[in-house]
Amino acid sequence: MKKKFNIEVPGGANRVLLHTCCAPCSSAIIECMMQHGITPVIYYCNPNIYPIEEYIARKDECTRYSQALGLEIVDADYDHAAWLREMGGMENEPERGGRCLLCFKARLLDTARYAHEHGLGVITTTLEEPRTDQRGRTRGHGSISRRDILGAELAQGRTERTTRGYNQRV
Repeated sequence: MKKKFNIEVPGGANRVLLHTCCAPCSSAIIECMMQHGITPVIYYCNPNIYPIEEYIARKDECTRYSQALGLEIVDADYDHAAWLREMGGMENEPERGGRCLLCFKARLLDTARYAHEHGLGVITTTLEEPRTDQRGRTRGHGSISRRDILGAELAQGRTERTTRGYNQRV
């Protein structure tokens, strides 16, 4: 497939830690990254998914898809009880409200922490995929994650846009 645009990854990295919520949301992003010579390391961190059977079904599909492409996938520990504690007091928030923002931040912090601990200097997320981030809710949480966990740059931008570097959108 022909490239329609360029992607510039911070520091010229060719490996990027990609936080993903599920295979359908990540497939176009993964394929785009690979077409541009970027190898995504899939980071599956979704303690918000309940029940456990749904979490496992999504994780298994992500794993199947990643392995079919020869990509590494990392399964973060599933701890729904800890996630519930962290979201405490937000139970009555509407969908796409304050709880979602707190959840995005928590998952991106975990992603940045993993990247830092494993020498991956750039992270990005499928949470900015247009179907899941209709109002730009994740914008800023990646830079918070980067600031809080030193050493991880955030590659931001939609797959149809050129990413020019940390926290800059075209």
